[in-house]
Amino acid sequence: MVAIQVFDRVGAGFRVEPAGDWWLLRTSHANLLVSGPRDATRAFVAAILPRLNAPVYEGSPADALPTAPAGGTVILQDVDAFDPVQQQRLLRWLDEPRSGRTQVISLTATRLYKLVQAGTFSEPLYYRLNLTQFEVLSE
Repeated sequence: MVAIQVFDRVGAGFRVEPAGDWWLLRTSHANLLVSGPRDATRAFVAAILPRLNAPVYEGSPADALPTAPAGGTVILQDVDAFDPVQQQRLLRWLDEPRSGRTQVISLTATRLYKLVQAGTFSEPLYYRLNLTQFEVLSE
């Protein structure tokens, strides 16, 4: 896990520890799980938005997933709020073949592994979303 400290509310600056891990975010197309307070995770996304691969789709549990993006980035807010049906739908969506590399960035205010242990979040989905994990900390 990489810890990120957000220095201000608008996401203008943040630090990644250890410092050598910053390249993961900029060069990797792996799915990211970003956990922390909602305002901090949203500030983090606002700060990295210019560096994400287009097109960028943002959604929440109530939104429909994009049909079949050919690359780009999908940002899923409040992934901890997905009910079991939405979790299964997301897992099936992730399994669909795509013509490009789509990166999924999942935001959560709750540590998802605790929900997996409690049996309220799908373990296979957790591991699909958690290829790289960032914890965003408020100052």
